[in-house]
Amino acid sequence: MKKLIPVFLFLFLASPALAQVRTVGTPISIGTSDIADGAVTTAKIAADAVTAPKIATDAVGSDEIAAGAVGSSEIATDGVGTAEIAADAVGASEIAASSVEVSELGSYFKSETDDGSSGTADTIDFTATAYHLSTLTGNVTYTFTDPAVVLHVTLEICQDAIGSRTAAFPANVRWAGGVTPTITATASKCDLVSCVFRPTPISYVCSIVQDYSY
Repeated sequence: MKKLIPVFLFLFLASPALAQVRTVGTPISIGTSDIADGAVTTAKIAADAVTAPKIATDAVGSDEIAAGAVGSSEIATDGVGTAEIAADAVGASEIAASSVEVSELGSYFKSETDDGSSGTADTIDFTATAYHLSTLTGNVTYTFTDPAVVLHVTLEICQDAIGSRTAAFPANVRWAGGVTPTITATASKCDLVSCVFRPTPISYVCSIVQDYSY
């Protein structure tokens, strides 16, 4: 985010509306009245025009960005990737205390995916959401779609009204003591599998809470 915010400031400076007030080497002060609504577009700035040397250290802080100014509509799809953020650019000192609330998180973290009836094969896509619910309707073999980064993911497994279904997990799931737990067999009972995904080596380190119901 620290890299992203200065980009918006630089875009403001590139607006034709400000051309008459920009003088090389002369600092200027820019207010909201200096920038027309919708004036800053991708066409106004050349590819790769914004580089680290163009932005002074600590140039953009909370005072320079209006509350709520940067939302999902202001950021192009896939607009900020690993290439745009320097290594170790965002750390604890770059994020103000209590600044990231649930409302700022995307649907990936705020919602769950109900995968419905498991059948005998069920693919759990952890690139869609971090929390999944699977209802066992057969002896199931799970396949996990891996996220791209280290992440905590959860799979809630519930027996249907019949019960006695079994579950088999991917080979890269790791359990305490190397022992895969047996899923609770009682009808309508649930188990909660919580994992930390590691991309190198690709693995899920998991624990389980068992035998509860709603």
